[in-house]
Amino acid sequence: MAQGILINDFRPEYSENLFPVKALFDEALTVNLTEGLASFDFLDEESFAGGKSLFCFLQSYKTTNIAFNFGSDIITTIKNTGNHIFSFRMLNANTTVEFFPAFVIYAKVWVNGINTDDIEFHMVSDPTTYSKKWVSFCQSINLTKDDEVNFSFYVDADLSYPFNNIGFYIDGLKLEYDDRFLGTPSIYSRPLEQITENATGYQSRTDTINTQVLTGLTDNLVSFTGVLEENGGLTLMDSNCKITPIQQGDVLVLDFAFDCVAPIGSDNFLVISLKVDGVVYRNINMPIVKGAGLVDNFSVSWSLPIGASFLANGGEVYINPNTAITISNRYMVVSRTHKAV
Repeated sequence: MAQGILINDFRPEYSENLFPVKALFDEALTVNLTEGLASFDFLDEESFAGGKSLFCFLQSYKTTNIAFNFGSDIITTIKNTGNHIFSFRMLNANTTVEFFPAFVIYAKVWVNGINTDDIEFHMVSDPTTYSKKWVSFCQSINLTKDDEVNFSFYVDADLSYPFNNIGFYIDGLKLEYDDRFLGTPSIYSRPLEQITENATGYQSRTDTINTQVLTGLTDNLVSFTGVLEENGGLTLMDSNCKITPIQQGDVLVLDFAFDCVAPIGSDNFLVISLKVDGVVYRNINMPIVKGAGLVDNFSVSWSLPIGASFLANGGEVYINPNTAITISNRYMVVSRTHKAV
């Protein structure tokens, strides 16, 4: 078992915090109590990193073996093989009781789901110096690229110690790759939000071979597979050109174009609509101006803010001509121009 180190001095060197952004505790995580009696809450009354910290309340100090974890919320995939430094901060919530002499906290290290080490942390008994102050602990860990590392905590309280109802805060979790001759932790830095998808991108489908026959005075669903082109790695439409938004608050731009041979007669027209869950979201009435037998060209472009219904149901394009027509050279592109924040 490794012995944890009490740290009061930090290297004045920036080093990336490898933990996921959830380790900030700004959004409440699910704390799994696996042994003992304790309650947990995420509070902003005491904070090391500027947001919330985890408050652990031992309902009876005579209860030993308090074990808890955060499930998969702080699992970190290691990018580089080598020495890493794990550190965290802890604060005694009690202003009158210095409970640390009878209190040991362990960080259990899990690598690829296996408990590879337990790091034991002891507080120095000095109420004047350490009560109501953030105390920092650390230990070095050798990890291999692509390892998935996680941490859980285990508290051992002395049964003979006379105080009940003790609470403490945990915050300032940091895991860093020691590629800068640090030896001890660098000054705390917040986890960086990992961008898992591009903010913008597009998908388009083109069909210059097949045609679609449309019934007059009927909403005809436009559906075709076509040739897919895309950039940005986003899924914005399905294989039949139904619009599939990524998240509420996004803004998409739809461009749709096609040809048709003008039918016999005068004052012919068609209506192009975008429907969300059967409700018309956009539409436009367009005249067919070319003479009978000539190819006429049509295109629309709509900006589409994504609300809850659009996200849940997607969007579909319909064409309603006043008389039967056949369309060809269909082209549809959906672009994400704004990512919700």
